[in-house]
Amino acid sequence: MRACLADLLATVERAPRLGSDVAKWLCHAAAHGDLPDRHFGWEALALDDAFALASRGIYGSVEDALARLLAFLRKHAAREA
Repeated sequence: MRACLADLLATVERAPRLGSDVAKWLCHAAAHGDLPDRHFGWEALALDDAFALASRGIYGSVEDALARLLAFLRKHAAREA
């Protein structure tokens, strides 16, 4: 999974417009047990909400949501040395 997160990180760094889609996928993966809390925490479940709330102008900005997503991916991604 960490290698997959590294691929997602590289994708979002190249194409930030895909951040919302990646956040949705991470939320789905976390909800189905592919990102267990004990290893990845609960943050993946909230990333999609951050984009949804920001895009509706309810809370935060899309830039803030993207920064949270990138921070999560950088923390948990396994990059090759």
